[in-house]
Amino acid sequence: RLGSSTGVIVAGSTGVWGGARSLLYYPTAIYVTLNSTMFILDTWNHRVLQWSPGEPMGTIVAGGQGNGAGFHQIGTSYQLFVDDQLNVYVSESTNHRIT
Repeated sequence: RLGSSTGVIVAGSTGVWGGARSLLYYPTAIYVTLNSTMFILDTWNHRVLQWSPGEPMGTIVAGGQGNGAGFHQIGTSYQLFVDDQLNVYVSESTNHRIT
């Protein structure tokens, strides 16, 4: 909110980290669509969450199966890109690939 002196949590929880879909663990990148849906790269949970406005939990759209090189996994990553068709691209540092 413009002019507000306090922030509003829109994803995750202050001071709490974890692997539940309502929590984040070292988020490093975010993409926000025109309708305010967020795609969050949750680095240490090795996943990408899609978080719709007003929702208490995100939906896992990539990874979430631990750190690894399988195509159902995401390695340590620090950047993502979402195109106009909502395809998610993740730059995987430890796997030396873009998925």
